[in-house]
Amino acid sequence: MGCYYHNAVPSAGVCSSCHQPLCATCLAEGPLCGSCRLAQRLDANDATRLAGARGAWSQPPPQPPPAAAPVRVAEAGSAEGRALAAAGFVPFLWPAAVLALVTAAGKERYVRKQSLQAIGFNLGMAAIWIVLHMVAVVPLLGWTIW
Repeated sequence: MGCYYHNAVPSAGVCSSCHQPLCATCLAEGPLCGSCRLAQRLDANDATRLAGARGAWSQPPPQPPPAAAPVRVAEAGSAEGRALAAAGFVPFLWPAAVLALVTAAGKERYVRKQSLQAIGFNLGMAAIWIVLHMVAVVPLLGWTIW
């Protein structure tokens, strides 16, 4: 006979409440099948709900929770500053990143970080370009690279 929930799996025991056959996986969750566990939870939930309803007349109404502190949203900077910083990532538009740094938008943390990244990216790419051109001058090695 197979498990009540898994037909292809042989049963290893039975539910202690409804006596349905259960496999080892189902029995690992406890001595009850899923239906009986759900019934127990619903009964417990109903009991607490009824107990709360009976005592509601004698108790004062619950107080609302205290207001949470306002959450600060990280500022991403002005649209113009973000646009200049983004344009700075384009290979020959690195002056846009410098412009974003020296204008009022450069005081914003996000714009400053992105502008510095754009300048660093362009410097790194320029360094790679210079190294590749220096290697290209070497006679046999340069021919294989090109």
